[in-house]
Amino acid sequence: MQKSSTTSPAPSITINVGDKPTEILMSFGRLNELAELVGAMERLPEIDLNPSTSASALEICLAPRDERGRRTDAEWFIPPDLSVQDGCAILDFAKEHLADFFSGEWRSSSSTSRPARSE
Repeated sequence: MQKSSTTSPAPSITINVGDKPTEILMSFGRLNELAELVGAMERLPEIDLNPSTSASALEICLAPRDERGRRTDAEWFIPPDLSVQDGCAILDFAKEHLADFFSGEWRSSSSTSRPARSE
């Protein structure tokens, strides 16, 4: 029986904030912040069930960042013109990446190999 191949989540998502299209890239730093927020695969449903976790996940994904990935606005908040549909799409995008991360699939999808060490 052939093992089914898994596909990695899309690296970015484009949503609308009001009338403005906004692309969100799942960078390593953003994924790391989300993983720290959730903590473990078993707690992944909290993104849907806990309003505080949902809001924090949206802030991590939407907050403006500089070229090094650091948040640029400490007083930033979720835009009031973000639609429910786009907010849910962002949370689904985050959950896909977190599930991939916690299951270890992201490691098998990266084809980096180390050269053998000579002693």
